[in-house]
Amino acid sequence: MVMYPKASIGALTMPLEEGEYDLIVTHFLLDCFETREQARLIERVARAASPAARWVVSEFRGNGMLVALLYWFFRVTTGLRTRELVDHRALFERHGFRLERAESAWGGRLASELWVRASL
Repeated sequence: MVMYPKASIGALTMPLEEGEYDLIVTHFLLDCFETREQARLIERVARAASPAARWVVSEFRGNGMLVALLYWFFRVTTGLRTRELVDHRALFERHGFRLERAESAWGGRLASELWVRASL
């Protein structure tokens, strides 16, 4: 049996109207998915984004001991399946977004980004 945290399941299955959302916020959500699921999620949400959409992302970065410990904790407490961080940036670009601003903390282990539709 595959277990996902409840938010992850909803993100993959909830209905989204095409072209309707001006602001998308995914704080510590993208790093809950393995490569294929993350690609599916980003494609779904990109279709739902308006032509002027902005997408705010916060997530962990890197593959050091701290990130490994965090993944272990979430795997034990929530059933999180993924064991490594997947880089979402190429997928965002492929779906028409460009990185406008990025900030980091915790020595680069925590990243926040603002993505906008490339047409802006």
